[in-house]
Amino acid sequence: MADENQIYLRIDGKEHGPLTVPEVKDWIDQGRFRRTDFIRTANQKTWVKAENLVHLKALFDEARAKVTRGAFDSWLNNVRTGKTTMVLSAAGRVAERKRVEEEQAVLAEDRERLEAEERALRDKLERAVADREAELARIELERAEERKRLEAQRDEEFKQLAAEREAERKRLLAEREAEVKRVTQDGKREMERLSGERERLDKERARLAEEERELAQMGKSVRARRRLPIIVAAIVLGVAIFAGVPSWYFLLYKPGEEQRERNARMADVERRMTDLTAQLEAALKAGDTAKAAEITKEIAKVKAEKEKLTKEVPPSERPKMNTSRGKAKLAGLLRAEGGGASDPSRSSSAIGAGLSGGMGGVHSTYSRELSKYPGLSGYVIISMKVGADGGVTNAHVVSSTIGNSAVESAVTAAARGSQFAPAAGDTTLTYKFEFSP
Repeated sequence: MADENQIYLRIDGKEHGPLTVPEVKDWIDQGRFRRTDFIRTANQKTWVKAENLVHLKALFDEARAKVTRGAFDSWLNNVRTGKTTMVLSAAGRVAERKRVEEEQAVLAEDRERLEAEERALRDKLERAVADREAELARIELERAEERKRLEAQRDEEFKQLAAEREAERKRLLAEREAEVKRVTQDGKREMERLSGERERLDKERARLAEEERELAQMGKSVRARRRLPIIVAAIVLGVAIFAGVPSWYFLLYKPGEEQRERNARMADVERRMTDLTAQLEAALKAGDTAKAAEITKEIAKVKAEKEKLTKEVPPSERPKMNTSRGKAKLAGLLRAEGGGASDPSRSSSAIGAGLSGGMGGVHSTYSRELSKYPGLSGYVIISMKVGADGGVTNAHVVSSTIGNSAVESAVTAAARGSQFAPAAGDTTLTYKFEFSP
């Protein structure tokens, strides 16, 4: 009930309250609440203009102060008890109705204006929606056209890629067929070469067998001829003994001691040559050219000593046979330098296969020289420059312990006449040939 007895005032559009009755009276006395302002109680929702209330009008109308005061007091009493209602005067009712009608007219105008604005906004929104839909339709159409263009471009690129891939496949097939054909032809040529080499080796083997038989036969003759001086020496020795001449020592033992001395010196030379050869190979493999040059000079000295010892052999002790014998061997690759050094076609086995074709001449030369100089042995190290096409552009002797220019020339000629497989670049090869009786 206390909340329902409270009063609210609206002055210049601003609401005040809740207020008690004495507070409202004080506001009126102070002039803060005028007759043109509005008032309502807590249990009412409608605002009433103050001059239209009988209870308040008396306060504002000085001419009817008593009546108004009594009405106001009565109204205040009713408000205190909670029984009062807002009672309008006749003029107040007319004025309040007119005010309400005016406010309703204003509200109607505002409603019509708002409805018109709403219709305008709706029309504008509908136009915007239509424009947006048209824009979306245009974008969708452009997107569809772009999609078709991209699909067509993709199909064209796929066709072009497929054509390029097919062309590349055909090119690779052609290259593979050409490579297979080339390898097949190379294989045929290699087979023909190997077949020819096999025939040559068979002939050489037959020739060597024949020469071995001749050598055996000649060995028997040599042994018979060697026994003849012994028989003669024995006869001379017997004669000397009977004659009392001491020359038997020089006729029998002296030549044997000289031969043993030469053999010992030759064995020492061979031992030193073997040691120097091992040192030279180690220096060449290590790439120490200075040490290799120094060892080569020492080998030249030992070779000269060997030649001197060979020449000291009396002609009567040299064999008169003219037959081939001995073994010429490809000892192996010592070093490879240059652009093609790492190429498989420049491996030791590949180089040996390329040099094997010229070994027939080397072997014949060595056999011929061996028949002239028994015990002829040693090695020859050559340097070859092989071009990218496999041809030999230069070859020369780097080191030799055999001490025979004919054999060295044969080795150089065999190297220059060799042909190897193509490689990535030029290559300098150091190769060793070994010769033994």
